[in-house]
Amino acid sequence: MFSMVPGIVTTRFIEEEHAMIADSQRLVPKPQRPQRSFLLSALATFFLGALSLQARQTTPQYLKLPLLRQVAQVRQLKHDKAELGYPVCLRGVVTYYDREAEIFFIQDSTAGIFVNSSGMSFDSSEEKLPLQTGQLVEVEGRSSAPDYAPEIKQPRVRILDSAPMPVARQVELDHLTSGKEDSQWVKVQGIVCSAIEQPANDYARQPWEEPVPVDPSSSKGPDKRLTLEIAAGGRRLRAHLLNYQRSDIIRLVDSRVRVKGVLGSIFNRKGQLIGLQMFVPSSKQVSVEEPGPVDAFALPVRSIRSLLRFALDEASGHRVRVQGIVTLQRLGRALFIKDETDSVYVQTKQMTWVETGDRVEVVGFPGAGEYSPFLQDAIFRRVGVRQMLTPVAVTAEQALKGNYDAELVRIEARLLDRVLSSAQQILVLQAGRWVFNAQMEDSKRVLDSVRDGSLVQLTGVCSVQLDENGKPRLFRILLRSAKDIVVVGRPSWWTLTHALWTLGLMGVITLAGLGWVTVLKRQVRQQTAIIHTRLQRESVLEKAHKDSEAFFHSLVESLPQNILRKDTEGRHTFANQKYCATLGRPLNQIIGKSNSDLFPEELAEKHDRDDQWVMETGDILETVEEHQKPNGEKLYIQVIRTAIYDSKGEMIGTQCISWDVTERERAEETLRESEQRYRTLFDWNPYPTWVYDLETLAFLAVNDVAIRHYGYSREEFLSMTIKDIHPPEELGLLPDFIAMSPLNVENSREWRHRKNDRTIIDAEISSHELLFGGRRTRIVVANDITSRKKSGAELQKAKETAEAASRAKSEFLANMSHEIRTPMNGIIGMTELAMDTELTSEQREYLGMVKSSADSLLTVINDILDFSKIEAGKLDLESTEFDLRDHLGQSVKALALRAHQQGLELSLQVAPDVPEAVMGDPDRLRQVIVNLVGNAIKFTEHGEVACCTVW
Repeated sequence: MFSMVPGIVTTRFIEEEHAMIADSQRLVPKPQRPQRSFLLSALATFFLGALSLQARQTTPQYLKLPLLRQVAQVRQLKHDKAELGYPVCLRGVVTYYDREAEIFFIQDSTAGIFVNSSGMSFDSSEEKLPLQTGQLVEVEGRSSAPDYAPEIKQPRVRILDSAPMPVARQVELDHLTSGKEDSQWVKVQGIVCSAIEQPANDYARQPWEEPVPVDPSSSKGPDKRLTLEIAAGGRRLRAHLLNYQRSDIIRLVDSRVRVKGVLGSIFNRKGQLIGLQMFVPSSKQVSVEEPGPVDAFALPVRSIRSLLRFALDEASGHRVRVQGIVTLQRLGRALFIKDETDSVYVQTKQMTWVETGDRVEVVGFPGAGEYSPFLQDAIFRRVGVRQMLTPVAVTAEQALKGNYDAELVRIEARLLDRVLSSAQQILVLQAGRWVFNAQMEDSKRVLDSVRDGSLVQLTGVCSVQLDENGKPRLFRILLRSAKDIVVVGRPSWWTLTHALWTLGLMGVITLAGLGWVTVLKRQVRQQTAIIHTRLQRESVLEKAHKDSEAFFHSLVESLPQNILRKDTEGRHTFANQKYCATLGRPLNQIIGKSNSDLFPEELAEKHDRDDQWVMETGDILETVEEHQKPNGEKLYIQVIRTAIYDSKGEMIGTQCISWDVTERERAEETLRESEQRYRTLFDWNPYPTWVYDLETLAFLAVNDVAIRHYGYSREEFLSMTIKDIHPPEELGLLPDFIAMSPLNVENSREWRHRKNDRTIIDAEISSHELLFGGRRTRIVVANDITSRKKSGAELQKAKETAEAASRAKSEFLANMSHEIRTPMNGIIGMTELAMDTELTSEQREYLGMVKSSADSLLTVINDILDFSKIEAGKLDLESTEFDLRDHLGQSVKALALRAHQQGLELSLQVAPDVPEAVMGDPDRLRQVIVNLVGNAIKFTEHGEVACCTVW
């Protein structure tokens, strides 16, 4: 609700001279209602007494209104509704509290709001409890909207606990025109241009309000507040620090900072937004991202001519240091200096007196003036003794070209008239066909010795003013003292006035009877004086009107919005340069044209209907129009149409202000889609899902699946905490789990949950923590795995049974293979013994077949034994020393016949570095070689099979 007009820097010293009388009423931000005068307090007491008397007879209307418990509900009230005095009971965090200035803001999970602390009471025996930023409080009161935004009046405060500050939202000042960010906790990034201490009773008042008087009985003066002027996004705002260190005054200037605080609004008497400001609890909320120089006067010296010149490596927005000779000073307001390259106007509040000719160095922020660069928020110091300055002799034609802006010049002109005020003298002069003014602040010394009509030589600083096309239209000379005026030619004594006096005297002497002529001449002179005075006033008024018009045009042309005006016939009468650039047409092709001349037929008819509605109703039409670019992309334009009236109150046309809000609309549409997706995923999730607060463990939301599965109703869920669905034996695990879970990290684990019918289920939950409304919450998705765990236990039991059966089988095979191999060895041995005896050929053939069959059967038994050993995990490898080459040769030789039968060539290749004797299991090696080479022979149709051994 509080704000300040962003620091509009006077770009030309002449405009500052004209505003000198209004300087005492300069916009200084102040709380909306910090303190009221004694008279207003007495009137308020009287009316409150009258209302209390009436309350004895009838029930107040506000007691019949519903109770509001969220800040967003109060802020959504229209002005007339808020004035009805809705009862409110809010619980939020104190974001800013200044007892002396009576500034009090709170914010809950929905929004922030201003609390009118005048007459505030507490639920405590202490008279005034020390409110502090970061406290969780409960505020009871009534809604009100006395001027700008809804607020809380007649508050009663109860301090509950401490709480974390809300999450500050980044804002851009160029887009804050609706005031919806008023009273919200935000953050702004920019460069600090100045740091000034101000009294607590004066630092945040509204433009029209008088400073709050200091209690004369107070022994201590009002505390100070530090006001930072921050340049951000092409605009300026002031940030008021409640608690700060004196070192911050120097440390923060020229630093790029990020400031967190409450955004306030500045408004006029009509409750219309005209500026912004911030209220910052302490310097802890000011983080320096890029510190300024420790010693500002240690910056490299720049030439004046290089200011705001094209440079790719120059840091934008920071201070620069220049040196030069003083040509003119207006103490506490302005300084003009000159170096070898150029001159510059310096805007400064430093109250250090310097003499003309002194050499100074200046550190300030460069700004773009109407015609020449200037330095603002500057500091300076004297670095050299006085030097003689030689002014540049110029003519009026040369001065109007603009090349001598801010230069010390000398010009000759004839004095036409003079205007004397309490603050300055203005001389009206003529040089050739050009008329210009000269200004001198020394109003005590009247230049009576310089008569009208004198030819004078003026020495002073030239200041150029521009017209609406940015071209020089007039200039002025700023005089330092009366010594800058030298009379070089006296006016002729024989003037028209003197001639009339002479003729009058001759008439009296020669023709006394013509006395009536003398009376007539006296009346003529009186009328002439009246006319002369009137002309002077009209000249001053005309000049003031032109200056005001020039200021209006410069202000309108500097705005980033499209601005245009039309007459009652729909013809364009005014358009700023932004509007011309948007249409891509010069001004002369827009003025006098109608909507049908500039837009397609459908769009022109819409504009005509909107203008007609505004003129018929007199209301403000504010809307967001949707257009389509040639490429099919949507374009959103914010449009405000109003009627305009002349001095007699008659409607003379319409005015339209528009700007591109495509990015804002896209962001809002994205937010709506995101919320819709979240709601869809939450409500239609096939698993039970809920959200609970990590501090209170209370359920905040629950979907229909959880209600059906757990058997609780939605009202029962929202009245419970997460502890209510856990069995007692698991409650001790919850605090440790919550404390160890980092933010924004998904967690998954198994818990046991209790349903409404007291049955216990096993649930696998996946959770994710997030910040919502400035507090930690967790969204949980639960999956009932009771049946799965029961099936898993049964599968595990079956698996163990099968493994036991497999082990029994393997042990049986191992035992049986041993039992079979023993008699088989006996059969082979006896067969070999029988073959060594004398046998017939038929007997030997039979015995050979028996031995061959026994060997084959023994091989099968050995394979079965190996398989059973592998299954039983009892397969052992021998480790004996054997000749590798000989062993490989025998293994391959046994396969030579098979290779020969298939027409293949079989070879063995052993590398020279392979050792002869090795340690290992020769039988297992033979099995591997025979199987590999045998498979190679089996699947090779022609060619060669080679067995290669390397080390």
